[in-house]
Amino acid sequence: MSKLLYSRKTAYLAGAGVFIGMLISVYNLTLQYVTAGLAVFLISLLYFYIYIKSQDSLRECKSVIHMVILITCLGSLSGTALSGFTLTSALTATGISSALLILAALIEKV
Repeated sequence: MSKLLYSRKTAYLAGAGVFIGMLISVYNLTLQYVTAGLAVFLISLLYFYIYIKSQDSLRECKSVIHMVILITCLGSLSGTALSGFTLTSALTATGISSALLILAALIEKV
């Protein structure tokens, strides 16, 4: 289990899952797309949760959380761009990105 947890391929796949999950969720705001995107997003976040839980270093945990926040913001903004910058997608991506950037600022104070 530990080899799989610390494998670079697993981390890259989980990062891609976070990106693709947000992209799908924001690209088309129908129930099916949002559900599918959030399922991929949450499964990928589960990997990062397990990885962070196994770390002793607060600095390592912060860097992983910042990376996930950045990938999530990029995924939501890419979904908006692919949807043709519709108002609902733009507002959704803005809300997601704003909330995550606030979370990043709060994490820095810990």
